[in-house]
Amino acid sequence: MTLTKITIVRINKEPLAKLLMEIKEFSLSEKYNSKEQKVIFLKYTKLPPRFILAAVISMTISASLYYVNGVKVGIQIAKQNNSMGYQLPYKTLEIIDLRDSKIYALICVYQIVIVPSIVFGYVGIDCMFVNLSVLIIAQFAILSDKVKEALNNSENYHEGIKKLVLRHYHLIRLAERLEDNFNIVIMQQLLGTTIHLCISGYHLLMVHK
Repeated sequence: MTLTKITIVRINKEPLAKLLMEIKEFSLSEKYNSKEQKVIFLKYTKLPPRFILAAVISMTISASLYYVNGVKVGIQIAKQNNSMGYQLPYKTLEIIDLRDSKIYALICVYQIVIVPSIVFGYVGIDCMFVNLSVLIIAQFAILSDKVKEALNNSENYHEGIKKLVLRHYHLIRLAERLEDNFNIVIMQQLLGTTIHLCISGYHLLMVHK
């Protein structure tokens, strides 16, 4: 799943980069006319860092525990039956003999690189999607406050409403582009998670049978 997500994002890197820059410019160009609008923006921008921190920590712990458990199982198998050799924590094509403990240790050290690759490749894409989504939602919330402000202001009423309508249209287009860029990633996530749960459930039933 991680490799698939990285591949999809790699293919769509140019549209994603343009969307990221456009959302950034849109957020920075926004003029916050009141204290309420600043509070709204700050309230929403506090959410992504919390999500990123929780997601990265949980995935790091999960990937690290899987790696450590794989090393322990590999060593135990080698002790029980030395002719089978060691078993790597992440199964890869074995082109050399793994009965030598030094070679096994070196390959295990090399496979540590897979842990951050999984963390940043799998969680990083989700964090980017959440961050961009929250920024767009924040701008919608600020726009709603601006509409209330414009309705209560009789001066330049029509001009103010016209600008807000154009800004609303721009936000809708950004939201549509965000959906277009991430719909395949989300679909892959849902299908992949469903398949993983089915395989894990089947494996659990077979083990306890």
